Amino acid sequence: MYFFIHEKDLPDGVGFGLFSITHLVWIVGIACICLIVCVIKRRQYEKRNVINIVTAFLALLFGVLEYGTTAIIGSFDRYTLPLHLCSLAYVLCPLHAICGLAGIHKVRLFLDQILYYPCLIGVALAILFPDWSRCPAWNYLTITGFMGHGLVLAYILSSLVNKELELNAKYVWMNIGFIIVYSVFIFAINNELGTNYFFMARPSLNSPLSMPFFKLGYAGYLLIYALLLFIGLIIFYFPLLVSAAESDK
Repeated sequence: MYFFIHEKDLPDGVGFGLFSITHLVWIVGIACICLIVCVIKRRQYEKRNVINIVTAFLALLFGVLEYGTTAIIGSFDRYTLPLHLCSLAYVLCPLHAICGLAGIHKVRLFLDQILYYPCLIGVALAILFPDWSRCPAWNYLTITGFMGHGLVLAYILSSLVNKELELNAKYVWMNIGFIIVYSVFIFAINNELGTNYFFMARPSLNSPLSMPFFKLGYAGYLLIYALLLFIGLIIFYFPLLVSAAESDK
């Protein structure tokens, strides 16, 4: 009944709900997909580039299906542009896979860092706290959202587990530069269009950041958001820094 209805046009009370049976099934299913891709790539490591291409373009396909369907049903507008970080990851993964196949090292090195942080944590949090939870279980946004994000997560995790990402603390400037440029760009877009890309205007539905937003206001929310991004960067790159220090001894 609600399959081809965009979330903004749905009535209240029809969503699958956060950490409901539907949500938990999707989480377990995505975990299984990630495990399967990791195992297949490890056993068929010489075919990793082909596996990467397939996984990345499948993720992109679900992104295209999501935005294409939104456009076809007439719900595509300034609020549904593909400008969220996870939407960007739909494109970055195929680009990363192509660079690996073509041997374009410098671009792939940059993408290694960006997929590791902030894309990995961004996609994982989107799966745990989906902003499409207002949609019914049998809705195109629910299916494309979980499948697209799940395949991006599988792509990044399998690349990380199989040590395909060339990560080093000395490249952290790439992450910082990307986050700053992307944030400034999205802030300008949000300010001009009145949108909420990268959740810079307000937290997503069911986000743990909802409490600081309502208690501290917009300025406090942005401060907490920026602080968490910085803390996340430290958490993700500190082990690499320790590893590099130990190898120099």
